Amino acid sequence: MQVQSDSSEQMIMSERLSGRVAESMFLNLLPAQVLTILIFNLNSLFNSLIVGNFSGSESLAVFGFISPLVAFHTMIIGGITSGSQFLCERYIGRGKHEKIGEICAAVIVISFCIGMILTLVYEFLSMPIASLLGAFGNSRILVSDYLRGYGWGMIPLLFSSSVIPFLKLNNDGYVTSVSVFAMLVVNCAGTLLNTFVTKRGMFGYGAVYSLSYSVFTLIVVIYYLSGKCPTRLNFRSFNRSYAKNISALGFPAMLLPLCLSLRNLIFNNVAVRISGTKAITATAILINITVFFEMFTGGIKNTVSICTGIFYDERDKKSMLEVTPIGLHFGALIHSAAYIFIFFYSRVLARLFGSENEIVPFVANALRIAPVFLLTDVAYNIITGVYKGVGRTDFINLLTIINTLIVPIPVCLVLSVLIGIDGIWISYFAGEIITVPFALFYCGKRQKHFPFKLTEWVYIPETFGISEENRLDTSIRTKADASEVSQRIVDFCQKKDFNRRMSLYCGLCVEEISVAILEHGYEELDGKIKKKEIDVRIIYESDGLSIILRDNYPNFNPVEWAKLCKPEEQMRSVGVRMVTKLAESVEYTTMSRLNQISIRINA
Repeated sequence: MQVQSDSSEQMIMSERLSGRVAESMFLNLLPAQVLTILIFNLNSLFNSLIVGNFSGSESLAVFGFISPLVAFHTMIIGGITSGSQFLCERYIGRGKHEKIGEICAAVIVISFCIGMILTLVYEFLSMPIASLLGAFGNSRILVSDYLRGYGWGMIPLLFSSSVIPFLKLNNDGYVTSVSVFAMLVVNCAGTLLNTFVTKRGMFGYGAVYSLSYSVFTLIVVIYYLSGKCPTRLNFRSFNRSYAKNISALGFPAMLLPLCLSLRNLIFNNVAVRISGTKAITATAILINITVFFEMFTGGIKNTVSICTGIFYDERDKKSMLEVTPIGLHFGALIHSAAYIFIFFYSRVLARLFGSENEIVPFVANALRIAPVFLLTDVAYNIITGVYKGVGRTDFINLLTIINTLIVPIPVCLVLSVLIGIDGIWISYFAGEIITVPFALFYCGKRQKHFPFKLTEWVYIPETFGISEENRLDTSIRTKADASEVSQRIVDFCQKKDFNRRMSLYCGLCVEEISVAILEHGYEELDGKIKKKEIDVRIIYESDGLSIILRDNYPNFNPVEWAKLCKPEEQMRSVGVRMVTKLAESVEYTTMSRLNQISIRINA
């Protein structure tokens, strides 16, 4: 009876720790992901507010007309960014860090070539493009003017967006922050200058947008040429195979924006035929407001995907399943509040963008109906985020096509005939109403029962993962915790038939690293009390042991610290030095305020 009781208690503790590890990682990563999306949407939001209030609703409609082009640009950027990032990860895994400079050079060449083509197209074909987007009459002229100014920013837009992953690989958060801040300042100042001083109309607004991204690009170029950047560009080694590999690896990231571009193009053309330019004005306001709130969904989806990917590599099935309800709870809470706010303040929001009195009810009606998708796409994004983390791109692509093309376009065409413009607003959330049940049906079929629990909303094979008895999860917040956890690790290793000496070194290694992180973090934070902790995970397999420590303290590489210890401090790092000497691999990574050290020891 005592053995059974101890086993049950251990299982309960493991489940609690698994959920805590997942929640801790989720909360650490989420703010940075949300902030990244918010920053790159502020330009559009500010421009729309100024244009709507001082240039009129017809000028504001321009941003609605070009929404398919924005999605198209996102497709290109997503393909380049995702493809180059995957390629870099492959070479890093093989220890070929010098290849990163060659890949970065390839990205710059690709961005320049595509950007130049787009610039020439928008400069000389702006009128036909405006017509294709559904603009007519004076709106067609306004869209054409904007595209001519906007087109000159294509090279810096593609360049600045595509090099961000390389800045992250170099941990150059400061450079990114300065570049983004300068971009926002130039955009805000230029927009106000064009509105009240130069008065160049929509061409001026487009040119300001281009200038802001050019400033971002200039700062990044200066940084790369300064010699302070670890990545060394190598244009001499550029070959077409890089472009081919980047395109192939980045294709999954291109599918969603491509589908959205086609969907928005059809929606806009149908809306114009039913209600004219005011429908596109409503679309522009709708996009700006919902994109602002969707930063949480996008941030949550990216965070879920990152967490799932990390847990997948660690074969931690329980934590992978815990991420789903955590994301759903946060997303549902935030988006429910957002929709309620939009619904009750729809008229206020319409006037905030300068809508004339006669179209305020029209815009308010759109804001009450279309944002229902804020409620439905939470589940959709969490589900696809998990499947992205485990590499199920085939299933994600299927869901994407169903959600953005197969369902909403027929719904739009049919309902727009039956009930008019409201049919288009309904089409914005029609996809998820079908797609989410489809995903749950797929999951239920694989699990052989309907997924009533939130942890069952995604399918992960039964055979996947490390069993409870072969994994130790715990956390450290104080030096006393470090000493206690060290002994637990020694006991765990000895139960798995590791020799006593190696077991002692593993426990001592974790204790020394944890204490070093705590001391370093305390100094960096000037002694301020923060909710910081170190998650420790020990994984035993037949061929060896994995030690994983994850923390949200300031960046600190404890392995390098052990190497740099003064002779009189060598005893403080004896465990770290002995374990790393015997380890097959030792990796330290830091991303989005989350540090991780992974040590692999062969049996």
